[in-house]
Amino acid sequence: MRFLTFICTLSLAFQLVADDAKDPFPAFDSLKPPVLMPYKAKLTVSKEGHFLINGVPRYLEGTIFYETAANNAITTPTYGYPAILNWLYESAQGYKNLQRIGFDTVGAAAPNWWIDKYRTKYIRNTIEEKEQDRYIHSGLPLYVDYTCAGWHHGALKFVQGQEPVKNAFTVPGKGNYHWLPYSATTPEGRQLWREMWTYGVEYFQKLGVKPFCYELLNEPDYNDVSEFNRSLFVERMKNKYQNDLARLNREWGTSYENFEAIGKFKVSTENIALAVEWIKFMEDAFADLCSEGAKTIRSIDKRPEVGIGFQPLSHYRTLNTNLYSANRDLNMIITGTGGGDILHSHLLRAIGDGKPIMDGETYMGKTRSSFRNKILQQYGRGYNASYIFKWSRRATDPLWSNPRPDGAKKLAQKFPYMMLNPYAVPAEALLGLMDAKKELMQVSDLFTPRDRGVAREVAVLFSYPTQRLARSAGSRVGELVVGYTEALEYAQIPIDVVLEEQLPEGRLDRYKVLVSAGTNATYPESPALLEAYVRNGGVLILGQEALQTNEYGANRPGFPGIAVGAERIGERGKFKFAGVEITAAPYKDVTLDSSWTQLAKLGDKPIVFEKSLGKGKVIYLNAKFPRDGLGDILGALLKREKINPTCLITDAETGARVDGVEAVKASRNGFVGYMLTNSRLAPRLVRFTPPEKVAFADITGQNMLETKDGGILVLLKPDDAVILLGGEASALQKRCGKLPLKTYETLKAEGKAAIEEHWARTKKDSPAFIVDRDRVAIVDLHSYANRDFVDKVPGDGKGGWTDQGAVNSLHDVEWGIRDCAGVPF
Repeated sequence: MRFLTFICTLSLAFQLVADDAKDPFPAFDSLKPPVLMPYKAKLTVSKEGHFLINGVPRYLEGTIFYETAANNAITTPTYGYPAILNWLYESAQGYKNLQRIGFDTVGAAAPNWWIDKYRTKYIRNTIEEKEQDRYIHSGLPLYVDYTCAGWHHGALKFVQGQEPVKNAFTVPGKGNYHWLPYSATTPEGRQLWREMWTYGVEYFQKLGVKPFCYELLNEPDYNDVSEFNRSLFVERMKNKYQNDLARLNREWGTSYENFEAIGKFKVSTENIALAVEWIKFMEDAFADLCSEGAKTIRSIDKRPEVGIGFQPLSHYRTLNTNLYSANRDLNMIITGTGGGDILHSHLLRAIGDGKPIMDGETYMGKTRSSFRNKILQQYGRGYNASYIFKWSRRATDPLWSNPRPDGAKKLAQKFPYMMLNPYAVPAEALLGLMDAKKELMQVSDLFTPRDRGVAREVAVLFSYPTQRLARSAGSRVGELVVGYTEALEYAQIPIDVVLEEQLPEGRLDRYKVLVSAGTNATYPESPALLEAYVRNGGVLILGQEALQTNEYGANRPGFPGIAVGAERIGERGKFKFAGVEITAAPYKDVTLDSSWTQLAKLGDKPIVFEKSLGKGKVIYLNAKFPRDGLGDILGALLKREKINPTCLITDAETGARVDGVEAVKASRNGFVGYMLTNSRLAPRLVRFTPPEKVAFADITGQNMLETKDGGILVLLKPDDAVILLGGEASALQKRCGKLPLKTYETLKAEGKAAIEEHWARTKKDSPAFIVDRDRVAIVDLHSYANRDFVDKVPGDGKGGWTDQGAVNSLHDVEWGIRDCAGVPF
């Protein structure tokens, strides 16, 4: 979300162009190790998966220099910045200036000139070679991006009578398709993909460059309903059902006259089983394409350590992409666009054993603190590199020629993520990159290694069968896993994710407790594997859904002995569990076999059940919870299993548990670190109580903190991170120097003053409604609505704003949070 108002952005931009403007970035000579990235350092990957620079763990901040096509030229002058910053705005950067910004790695776009073989007139991306030389030869690790969008590698279109033949191109299906214009399955389509990857690798080899990572595909989503794919799909179903059409019709609830009729669907969602199987077919086709991409690149760039990955369009739902299978033959994990949420970070770590995790498009805010906080958030969540998006200002866009500053202002509204348009992002905001770098360097030995020295005894199950069924049936149960994951995170319980595909690997042996949230559909073998886990001593917590169906949604009897019925309609209420009062609402009618014992009721309705099985137990929650209530019930259930939070985060005034704070912990060599991040819109004064009886320093504020009755007061600003470092007082002083002490009472007074100032500022409009901003999430619509949309059906001349009329565009609506009668929008 981007919270800075446009007025503030303009104010900062005009400050930059003052006659006495100074360069705010540090001089290169002032940078010393470890902040200074060694020139031409050796990058390797540890066995765990984090990067090593000359053998030392290091987090990498960087950006990607995309192709300098006509609307992205680097050197064209514009306005809004002083001449002293021309090096930033009108030139690509080399090693020294990249270091001044805070970048330890850079990326480059592979040129799309391979299309010359087929077309003489097409969208050919141009490269300013002198500018490119600055960053590809900067001595920093180089990341190569292949983006197959229509303005880049996807510019090749079918033309009757010319190569490539029609069979080489994707036929987009309804609902899903993005930046995979060439078939993933036909020989002709695969040939184009190989040519694209081959050209890029050979191009950088000719320039004497050795990229550490190639991004095979950018934001791909595959839904190709070509006749070729339909025929493949029919053969796949014949093989699966061993040519037994009666069995297929019985399991699908259909009445197909022959197998060929299955491939003649108008839309793949005509029935649920068809939709599920088509998604699986597309997932496998895409995964095979990724494997071929890795094979192609490794056949040319023969370095055994060369990295290969792809950047998903989304995080884990609604797309024909299975992150587990697609990354099987790849050795670099790239996040979905923007980095994703808490669940996404855990999911990537689950599939990323021994593989670095990088965000190839890190979307920043518009302030110095927001830049710092975004980097620290991704660092805390276990990523290994962040590439901020987008290092461009579209310098030759016609809007720059409009009257000043209206042209640049409109461009900033249209492309608010352009880092080099000072009306979108002031230069001062970029200083947050160095702020984050300096801060995380102080605790790099604790947090940078994948293993942070903190046991994870709880895992959350992620089920692709449930996600596919939810999408096919129009259900929202697939979203429950997000809420449960966040509730555990905000209850300060260290967790991992286990994918259902990983159950046969024995991965559950690592964990005492498995939380299965909203999982209704499973693979055929999964219930038996989960039952064995419980019988061997594991604890399985079922959240709302109960593994009760097969992949098509048909009821499946057996373990765990729960039949889930219709959804209940009921009011919220409160119940007590383990001495904690918890808010909940009824979920569904259920029938449980006689082996279950009731643990709690909501009114007269039992909602928490338990049964013993072998050495372990199963717990079932048949209620809907707000996230804080969900954290309370899960925390209480885990406490029964002797699993406690890493620390306590409570309200400084009331002593109540505080929801919405990520508290990432690391421990090594006698020191313990905590990174606390407030996800709420309001500041909070919290009492932080760790189990360690040691002294603590505030690395962010550079102070020692007084402890009172085992607790420390910490002011958490909105969307802000604070890093605390604990250890013996003498060891802390040796490590951090002599820091001034902030007393408990001083912290209390400062925190109260900051909170009062915040509420005085936000309530000054005498609202008609009183909204608790601590319980509100703001959705930034600009990223969805305030942009130019591509055609819904490529090539039909429709789509975008032309469908509804340009008057419906939000291009002229300013960004930032506004109060409307007291309600934030």
